[in-house]
Amino acid sequence: MSFTFLRNRPDIQKAKTTFISAFEDVITTKNSLLSAQLNGVNDKLQELQSVVQLYHALDGGWQN
Repeated sequence: MSFTFLRNRPDIQKAKTTFISAFEDVITTKNSLLSAQLNGVNDKLQELQSVVQLYHALDGGWQN
């Protein structure tokens, strides 16, 4: 069975375009969220590394 008759229907084309646009919006939003989360993780890593550097600079550390 061929569905070529569906390709030329404007209502189906509009629904397809709307779905693709909405899907792209979801993907873009999820990508932005992931990017923000990664930035937060990097900020926390930098904060913790700075605390360790400060601790070492104040002559702190493990004693054996």
